[in-house]
Amino acid sequence: MKTPKRILEKTLPTLKQIPLGVDLVEMKKTKTFYRLHRSRLNSFLSRYEMGLVRKSKKPVRALAEILAAKEALYKALKTDGRRSGGFETLHLTPAILKEKVVFIKNNRFAVALVVPCAGKS
Repeated sequence: MKTPKRILEKTLPTLKQIPLGVDLVEMKKTKTFYRLHRSRLNSFLSRYEMGLVRKSKKPVRALAEILAAKEALYKALKTDGRRSGGFETLHLTPAILKEKVVFIKNNRFAVALVVPCAGKS
């Protein structure tokens, strides 16, 4: 009979091989950042990402989610050994947001979980 400990011992090496990135961004800090630096967002956001912020009914929430997703993606790719560029070199696309990012809604934080190998490639 397989015990939970035995199952975990067999599963854990496989889980260690899955690159994963998680990040959370505080909404209060994002609101201040947005207010102070709104005109300079295009220096580190792509046109697509800027469009998401501009078109949103809640631009601060959209910005927080984008920042969390970019940082989580950066962490996931960095742990996978595939990333050498900086945060500003990452650009979210509709496919990445749809297939690779999970957002956890919370009033105080924007939380993003990224698994690069999930979904279609």
